[in-house]
Amino acid sequence: MLDDDLIGILRCPVTRLPLRRATGPEKSAAGIPPEEEALVTRDGARLYRACDGFPSLLLPEANAEVSAG
Repeated sequence: MLDDDLIGILRCPVTRLPLRRATGPEKSAAGIPPEEEALVTRDGARLYRACDGFPSLLLPEANAEVSAG
């Protein structure tokens, strides 16, 4: 599980926006199973998966332009 303190200091490598935990609908829109962890930018535009408690902030890993609506 991702540590809240770690999430608090992480930023998107592209936009430099803060990251937060992705919601179920955001993960669904990106094709990520609900049980997997993911982080999303504050504006909801980029989503990053996490594996074994480690976020993958590599650009090819990002699901750009995620929309839950």
